This record gives sequence, C-alpha cells and structure tokens, in this order.
Amino acid sequence: MEQAIAWANDCDFGLASSIFSRDINEALAAVPQLHFGVTWINTHFPMTAEMPHSGMKQSGYGSDGSIFSIEDYTTPRHVMIKFSD
Repeated sequence: MEQAIAWANDCDFGLASSIFSRDINEALAAVPQLHFGVTWINTHFPMTAEMPHSGMKQSGYGSDGSIFSIEDYTTPRHVMIKFSD
C-alpha cells in the first residue's frame, strides 16, 4: 500500500483518486495519505451536491458544488461602529 500511495501522489495533479480493496480499514487509512481533492473507495465518479468538488496541486484552486465553495469566494470581515459618545 505504501508504494501504491507513493506512485499515486507522484504526479502534478490531484483532482480525484480511487482505491479498490477488500479491506475497508486499509482503504480508509490510505485516504488521508493521498493528495487528491476527491477519493472514492471501491467505486469511481459518483458525486453528491452536498460535498465540495475540489482538487489539489495543479488541479485547480477552490471548490464548487456546495456551501463550502462560499469560503473560496468571500472574505469574512469584522466591522465595529460606535454611534454615540
């Protein structure tokens, strides 16, 4: 598994990855080690509207397709106003 993760991460792009395994615990342990915006286990390409679709490395910046994308297009501001003496 270590070698497979190294090969997968050895690229300039990081949009999506898939892991196919009979050992779900091993697959879940590999997910945080992969440098991809989306990782599927035992499948490839199903998406849900509730989750962001984003990439890592040279696969783009930000995320779209969910409420999480608002963070990429906005900047929180703190404004204080004193109206009286």
